[in-house]
Amino acid sequence: MLPDESSNRPQTHVQQEIDPAAASCSSFKSKYSAFKRKKWAIEALKQHPNKFPLIIERAPDKKTRANLAELANPKFLMPAAFSVAEVLVIIKKKLNLTRDEARGVVLFAGGRHLLRHDDLLAHVYQKHRDREDDFLYLLFAEEQLFGI
Repeated sequence: MLPDESSNRPQTHVQQEIDPAAASCSSFKSKYSAFKRKKWAIEALKQHPNKFPLIIERAPDKKTRANLAELANPKFLMPAAFSVAEVLVIIKKKLNLTRDEARGVVLFAGGRHLLRHDDLLAHVYQKHRDREDDFLYLLFAEEQLFGI
């Protein structure tokens, strides 16, 4: 466990509008049983103790996903020391987005907590991981930016 640094840091998330009913239903969760997902997460954590198992999917809400494609494989193992910005870089590369297209891509944890770019993955994982299967479920969406 990491020491609690919440008293030294500003709030790490902001409530954002994504349809809660749609956000809670992960296609990965619906495809695989809880037992199988838990088994995968335990194996990954054992083999790679400095990495976290993530499921990264496109937000189901049509307003926030705009023209973003689905990722071919939503399962990721990412280092605990990564920041949210580094996770976003990987997602943008996997989606083959141009610089202009990538500007408005944001990540949500738990379908409703907008993540800051400077948040460490270790803190996000400890706070938002799924208690049933130990995966961290993240949604990527396109935020509407003014002037672009």
